[in-house]
This record gives sequence, C-alpha cells and structure tokens, in this order.
Amino acid sequence: SFGGQMPWRLEQAAPRDRARPWYPRIMAAVRGSVSRVAAVARHLSTKAAPAESFIDRVKRLGANAMLGSFVSTGVRFDRVLEGLEVTRIDSEAGEVECLFPVTDASSNAYGTLHGGCVTTLVDVVGTMALLSQDPLRAGVSVELSTSFTAAAKAGDSVRCVGRVTKMGRKLGFTQVDLYRVSDGALAASGRHTKAL
Repeated sequence: SFGGQMPWRLEQAAPRDRARPWYPRIMAAVRGSVSRVAAVARHLSTKAAPAESFIDRVKRLGANAMLGSFVSTGVRFDRVLEGLEVTRIDSEAGEVECLFPVTDASSNAYGTLHGGCVTTLVDVVGTMALLSQDPLRAGVSVELSTSFTAAAKAGDSVRCVGRVTKMGRKLGFTQVDLYRVSDGALAASGRHTKAL
C-alpha cells in the first residue's frame, strides 16, 4: 500500500532523466495512475455490508430468483427464455429442475423446439446447477454439446433437469436433459463444461 505516494524509484530519477522532454508527461501519467489506484484501494478497503448469498436470495425471492440475468430482457437473444420456471433446487446434489413452455417464438420452421433454444437451455440450466453448489462461480463456457432425440412441438412443455456431474477447482461439468411433459420422452440432452 503506497497511499497515493509516488513509487520511490520514480521520485529519485537521475537528473539526466528529469531533463528529458518526455519525463514530465510520464510523471504526470504515473501520478494520475497512482492516485487512481490509491482511490480504488481506499474504496475496496471500506467495510461494505456482506453481499446476500445466492442461496439466501433464492430462499427469499423464491426459486425463480435463480434465473436472475437470464430472464427475458426485451431485445436480447435470451427473450426466448421467457416462461422458463424453476421448479426444484437441490443444492446438496447440485440439481436444478425447470419447466419451459414451447411457444412459436422458441420454435423452428417445423413448429418444434428450435435447436438453438435447446442449446441455450443447456447453457442456462447447467449454469444454474453449478450456481446451486457455489453461488459465486458461474464460470464461462469452455465446451457445450447437445444431442437431439425427439421433437417437442409448440404448445407442449419440456422439463429441464440439470445436474453437476463434477465440480473441480478450475472446471465444472454439467449434464442437462430435456423431457417432453406430454409423454416423458427424452427430447434432448446436453453436456456443458465451464471454466470457474
């Protein structure tokens, strides 16, 4: 912690360096950087109220609070997730269950659930399963694969079951299965790997 003071090596520059035309510009930039870093350090060191944990927020707001930033936000691509409802969370097992209605907006030209929407569900539900185990590590996608086994038609719903298959220090692995509600048939299955 230097508290906004200049690093000693710069303050004690040789006289020949101080005479160079670039020296004042560099010193001004460094002084500005040092003061900005010091301000950030002071800000970070102030005691803030502890952030509400993910699990506490889910308990307080209900299961659908898990969707957080994944809910429909108008013009973004994730508006296809409108209607996604979290129905079960098992944080010990790392499992999440959701219900998703297949609508015209989430259907392809054949009137069945679009593959891109299925892959988005694998991404989101798999991430929610990881968050049920560690609410601070949603991670970023490293690999995502989806297999399609049966079509789900517009007007039907799919039950999405996501579970953590392994959670390490650097990687998290999830499996997400989508079942047609009408007959229980497996519609799609996906695997999602995330760097934590």
